[in-house]
Amino acid sequence: MNDKNLDRQADNMLDNVNETISLLIRKIEELEQDLIELEKQHEQSLKVEFEKGFDEGVKHINQLIMSDEKFSF
Repeated sequence: MNDKNLDRQADNMLDNVNETISLLIRKIEELEQDLIELEKQHEQSLKVEFEKGFDEGVKHINQLIMSDEKFSF
């Protein structure tokens, strides 16, 4: 009688461990997908900021070229 009770308890514990592992696997997969999405967003924001900086640099250079300021050298 004790052996059957121990077997049931061991089975219940294994079921709980398996459920926990499955939950952890799903959560890890979810976090990996979130990380991929964040990396894409970061890359896109870098591209946007680079383009803004490039445009500002071009405007500044154009203003220098159009101005009557002479270089001192």
